[in-house]
Amino acid sequence: MVAQKEDVKNCTEERIFICSDSRAALRAISSAKTRSMLVQECGDALESLVRQKEVGLVSVSGHMGIPGNERTDQLARLGSGEPPQGPEEPILGISRGSINGALVDGPTED
Repeated sequence: MVAQKEDVKNCTEERIFICSDSRAALRAISSAKTRSMLVQECGDALESLVRQKEVGLVSVSGHMGIPGNERTDQLARLGSGEPPQGPEEPILGISRGSINGALVDGPTED
């Protein structure tokens, strides 16, 4: 999403189609509510852009040679070495239910 946000900010075309192979990203950015600061920033950038240009969000299959999507994939690969941006909650390999159960029931002995 960071790469998509940067591409949108720097675009000079009058008609823009944002192509993404991440349906989750498209759903998140189209959602009215979010807890992610990154998704909120992307949504704000999109709203600002819609006031000035014609904008469409398009779901595409990955690795199909669509120049903008390929550029976004390239930027995402570059960013994969950076620390994660969002979600604001810690990234854990434990389900929320397991955490809540441990908080309510206390630890279990194996």
